[in-house]
Amino acid sequence: MNIFQKIKNSVYNPDYYKELSDKPSSYSIKYFLLFSLLMSILSVAVFSVTFFPQINTFLSTLGEKILKQYPSELEIVITKGKTSASVPQPYFIQMPKEWRSNEHSKPNDIENMLVIDTKDPFSVETFKGYKTACLLNQTSFTCYDNNNSMKIVQIPADLNLTVNKTDVKSFIGKAEPYLKFVLPILFTLLLIVFFFIYAGYLLYLIFGAFVIWLVSKIRKIEMTYKKSYRLGIHLMTAPIILMPILNLIPGSPLSVPFLFTIILIGMSVINLKQETTSETLPPAEEPTTPATP
Repeated sequence: MNIFQKIKNSVYNPDYYKELSDKPSSYSIKYFLLFSLLMSILSVAVFSVTFFPQINTFLSTLGEKILKQYPSELEIVITKGKTSASVPQPYFIQMPKEWRSNEHSKPNDIENMLVIDTKDPFSVETFKGYKTACLLNQTSFTCYDNNNSMKIVQIPADLNLTVNKTDVKSFIGKAEPYLKFVLPILFTLLLIVFFFIYAGYLLYLIFGAFVIWLVSKIRKIEMTYKKSYRLGIHLMTAPIILMPILNLIPGSPLSVPFLFTIILIGMSVINLKQETTSETLPPAEEPTTPATP
């Protein structure tokens, strides 16, 4: 029986669930790991079709956008941890409009990508007043992090560094050949992440098996917790398939509490049947005819 037939039977086939009683636990574990791998491949494929073209476009134009934003007259020099710049200060590098409209980016009032001010010491009021994502002072570099909190990094006292447009262009030229590996690496990482997400349902089943055991008790089906766990490995097939599909439907009922468990209960009800035992009836007695005198 191939994996697709097993998936079909795990979704609905009461007779298949009766046969599972004679199968070893390794049969179910192997099935679920292979099922998790298939679901991972499918999930990454959907993600790739949806987002990889955008990521590829972003990567292919990233170097050009950086060079476009970097001013030709700007040279930043760090000598023994102290920063100076070749431009009048404070110096503002504006945030591109397409970046500014990103709702997931920094606070909504951000207008500048970077402000250079090596003359004045850092202060929170000045940082906020500049309406910038990042601020370079003489001895520190401050940016908003992903939580929109300020993160201040002190420049190491032994750091000596010069950055100008020529240096940036040279760095981009060296980095570009490696950008072609970003998507394959991302695909592999996503595959691993999704596999562990799906395989992680085996931990959920510690609770789910108890629910299946309760269903079996209510329906007067003899079942131990261990058997409930093993059958649950197969019963989870339908809810695992349904949840991503429901997520794609506008107005889907994903907000229903314990929806996964509710579907699991439904699968238990329709697949787990009480085993019927056929009783052997004694042969019917032949009627005796009275003897003729």
